[in-house]
Amino acid sequence: MKKISVLFVCLGNICRSPAAESIFISLLVKKGLKDGFIVDSAGTGSWHIGKEADSRMRIAAERRDINILSKARQITSKDFDDFNYILAMDDSNFRNIQDLKNRTASTGFASIKKIQDFRSVFNEQEVPDPYFGGDEGFDYVLDILEDSVNGFFGKYFLNLFDLSLFRNLVIIKVNNFVHYLINCMSVCNNFYCVIRFY
Repeated sequence: MKKISVLFVCLGNICRSPAAESIFISLLVKKGLKDGFIVDSAGTGSWHIGKEADSRMRIAAERRDINILSKARQITSKDFDDFNYILAMDDSNFRNIQDLKNRTASTGFASIKKIQDFRSVFNEQEVPDPYFGGDEGFDYVLDILEDSVNGFFGKYFLNLFDLSLFRNLVIIKVNNFVHYLINCMSVCNNFYCVIRFY
């Protein structure tokens, strides 16, 4: 089965998009679906290529048991072929992504969307860039992203989670039945041995 691929994109790939990437990965792990996905993040700009995510974002995320491990990179035309979904953090980056696709005449199948189209709790139509603000801005961005990332998952992949639960239930039932048969065989074998002994 081919894996589903998701790319989160912001400006520099050191604050918002790596946070969204890590939140989504954490959600997939909790749902038992991580092996079925490829998840990454990128920036439309090239200033921070190869750098870790902003330390303020990493610290804020760690307080929520979310580990941001990615290194910054810039989005390329190849991403339109490699990813099923490309999610922009704001209108400006959404336009930049669309422009890149048009400039490169990419025929990639990627569905380009704004992450805030999946919000349910917060009113913000864009994820604000916390880079030039204080520490509280990073926590607020994480709040926003947890809401919208969960909304994205719910819209497209909730059925996968339901199927995963069903699959696991079937496996458990089968395993229990196998153990039952083994126990029955063991009892029968012991009974046969007792008869032979007498």
